[in-house]
Amino acid sequence: MALAHHWRGLIQSGAVRDQADLARLVGVSRARVTQLMNLLWLAPELQEAVLHGGSAAVSVERTLRSVARLPFWTDQAQQYSRCARLP
Repeated sequence: MALAHHWRGLIQSGAVRDQADLARLVGVSRARVTQLMNLLWLAPELQEAVLHGGSAAVSVERTLRSVARLPFWTDQAQQYSRCARLP
């Protein structure tokens, strides 16, 4: 999550032109950059929870990406809560 925020700052500041330039700069695929940047679609309170030690059950990136795909923050919060309760 922190990396996605950093990368967004690089793009917004003009240090890199776009996500494709960013991918070349850091040596990962454009798809990987997109995966991480999509985490920025998480509701702000969920981003805070992740950045400040959210539940270990929800810290799995794949799970976070599935939550971020939900279009409504209320749905994201419900899904995040369900995932956090998993053993």
